[in-house]
Amino acid sequence: MDNLQDLLNRRAPQEPPEIQIIKDFVREKFDESVSVSIQDRQIIVTVRSASLAGALRSYTVEILAKCSAPDKRLVLRIGTAR
Repeated sequence: MDNLQDLLNRRAPQEPPEIQIIKDFVREKFDESVSVSIQDRQIIVTVRSASLAGALRSYTVEILAKCSAPDKRLVLRIGTAR
């Protein structure tokens, strides 16, 4: 029987494609890393600075269109990106 560490090492992360789309968008436009989490009705993007959050605010419609999630709300949070 496999131990827990072996199982976790073989496990491929199953994150929604929207997370990678948003991370790639921010890295391409601003050369910054962000943390993204998805909930039922919102996508939360955690950024390190208020200036980045302000700059991203103007791209919210474009980001939601790339994610194919027009029914979700984009929330920008200032904090430490995980």
